[in-house]
Amino acid sequence: MKKRISLLLSVIMLLTLVAGCGSAEDGKITIPDSLRGKTLTITSGWGAGSLAIMARSLQQIIKERHDIDIVVEIKEGAAGSVAMMDILNGPKDGARITCGGPNTFIFMNDGSLPTEISDYTFVSTTIRENRVCLVRPDYPITNVAEFIDLLKNGPDAPYRIGSTSAGGVGEAAPLSVIAALGLDSSRAVTVPFPSTDRSLAELLGGNVDFIMPKFSDVPGQLAAGEVRPLFSQSAEKLTDYPGMEFYPDLETFCDTEYWGDRLNFGDTRYLVQLMVGPAGMPPETVEFWAALLKDALESDTWQEHCRKAALITDPILSGPELVEFAHELREAYGAMVETYYR
Repeated sequence: MKKRISLLLSVIMLLTLVAGCGSAEDGKITIPDSLRGKTLTITSGWGAGSLAIMARSLQQIIKERHDIDIVVEIKEGAAGSVAMMDILNGPKDGARITCGGPNTFIFMNDGSLPTEISDYTFVSTTIRENRVCLVRPDYPITNVAEFIDLLKNGPDAPYRIGSTSAGGVGEAAPLSVIAALGLDSSRAVTVPFPSTDRSLAELLGGNVDFIMPKFSDVPGQLAAGEVRPLFSQSAEKLTDYPGMEFYPDLETFCDTEYWGDRLNFGDTRYLVQLMVGPAGMPPETVEFWAALLKDALESDTWQEHCRKAALITDPILSGPELVEFAHELREAYGAMVETYYR
């Protein structure tokens, strides 16, 4: 009898735990009791681009797969920092989360480190993004070796590399290449622009020589032949992605002799995007969001979008493993900030 009572109590406890954490019923994830009646929100710091597309895609996938309504909220400004700080300073009930890269949860646009890892609840990894160096179609160089020779020895220095943000990861991308080549401002300079669209316009208008945007923001321009890729800044080859079949020999800067351990800074060659909330989110809400996002991000619908947009989807991390990963990113990007902004 005691064994039966013990078994019954164990089953009741298990069912209670599953119900409270947003369990799956017939493959559907359910909302935990603590979030019922609240507006579930994913906040995006951008109204366009890969993160805005991801937020809206997740909204649709989650609705289709689990019949859960998610609101997508746009709060633009300061390269995502406005949205991030709004989340950190808002309610800690777990109803609102946001997606950000290292320039929002590690350092801000001026290179400062205004927050600590302990200020966040890390919910889930999402995607990694590649950066690619672009030129106008008629620009007179075709590969990494010619790019390096031009910056080192070309007659029209200083050469201008447009960035997709003023500070942060967008400017660190060209700065990392300039630093790797050992150049000073007499040979190459960065020209900051507030967005990828603006940097593209300035490139096509002849006001800069190169730009280094996220690949996922420019596949349409590449496929249309409006711009031409010189190299990928990341370690991964891009030749399998749509629009890149015309460039089967595209090189990566990481393959050159100039990209040593001193400038790798761990995995900072990629722009890693994480879903986060404010510190103090209830554990059952973190588990709910993590399960919901993992299911959506591993769906065939999202994977097909990633294939088309050259987004990298690694195994999705959450829990202690994600916190450890966030600390590694903080250390890596902190080293980059110290090198480029101090």
